[in-house]
Amino acid sequence: MVAWAARRVSIAIVANTSPDFGEPAVIIGGLMSRSRYALAPIVKCLLTEESIPHGT
Repeated sequence: MVAWAARRVSIAIVANTSPDFGEPAVIIGGLMSRSRYALAPIVKCLLTEESIPHGT
């Protein structure tokens, strides 16, 4: 996520592109998207561990 933020800041500084990378809605949407992909493997691992029976 740090690399994503650095990329977005550098694009906002040097380029005049669409979408506007300095716009709050674009920043918030990007952070939400990246955090979902970053947390998905952790949640999957936790759910997998809970579904395994731990002895009977």
